[in-house]
Amino acid sequence: MASYYERLNPLPTTGESLARGRLLYLKEAKPMACARCHGANGDGRDADARGLVPAPRNFTCAETMTRVKDGQLSWVIENGSGEYHRPSPQGAQQIERPSRGTRSAAMGPYRADVSEPQIWQIILYIRTLAAGDVQQRPREE
Repeated sequence: MASYYERLNPLPTTGESLARGRLLYLKEAKPMACARCHGANGDGRDADARGLVPAPRNFTCAETMTRVKDGQLSWVIENGSGEYHRPSPQGAQQIERPSRGTRSAAMGPYRADVSEPQIWQIILYIRTLAAGDVQQRPREE
């Protein structure tokens, strides 16, 4: 079996899949819609995201998103970004990160509430967010 990192999105990029991914991203994903932290336009800078540590990923950055594999995105959506762990012979060791304090805003797992096909639909939609140069637009504060 291929590692998660090597997995490719099995869904074709169709209008229906993109529309469903958009709806999940903006409103329907549980326990919380993706847009709540990553923003409606995907840059992770909306009011709800301010002050989150770690900051939500900016899906509008084409340079970054071309390096992030589909399998990596599916793993994070399914399992969450979690705390930072360093592998060791004794197992994973939790490492404290600066400024995280006791409450991390790392993304939680969605595997209990979002099906695998829905995860792939969300990923198809997320990939469209880097298509425009949204990052360079002035932001309203």
